[in-house]
Amino acid sequence: NFGRESAVAALRLLPPATKGSDLSPSVEIGVGGGNFTELLGPQQRCTFGAVGVSDSSGRHALRLQAAAREVAPSPSASAAVKKLPFLSSSKVSAGYRYLSDSRPAAEAPGEMRSASLEVSGLMGDVSLARADMAWARSFALLGGGLFSAVASCGFAIPLKADGAVPL
Repeated sequence: NFGRESAVAALRLLPPATKGSDLSPSVEIGVGGGNFTELLGPQQRCTFGAVGVSDSSGRHALRLQAAAREVAPSPSASAAVKKLPFLSSSKVSAGYRYLSDSRPAAEAPGEMRSASLEVSGLMGDVSLARADMAWARSFALLGGGLFSAVASCGFAIPLKADGAVPL
């Protein structure tokens, strides 16, 4: 996203899988922000927490997440940015992710496929269903480079008749 600078800090705890189980739990908390210079809109801030479980291969993962987001101009913002509407939202969601990655490392040749599904509306003011898919194929080039082709798509639909899907 051109002009949309951002920063995220997260702490993820991955305790060892329980003996005799193929599942690995995780706990994550984090904060993030974007549009700090407000070149393309107001600043955004987000805080989140999540608990999840994945199989030992990392191919399948379930996640329960709570997040709060604010979109608001800073005190030093231009008059045009300050006229934009203030947005504050919160959501609790449950999601599933499938990941298949044949690359030995992200910078190596191979193929990656992922798909995810998220449903929110358990609590908070955001109620939607969202799905997305991504595919990437990387090829080694002569001289040691890497060429990657990437495609992704997704959609979101409100779960309430009068609801909207926040950007």
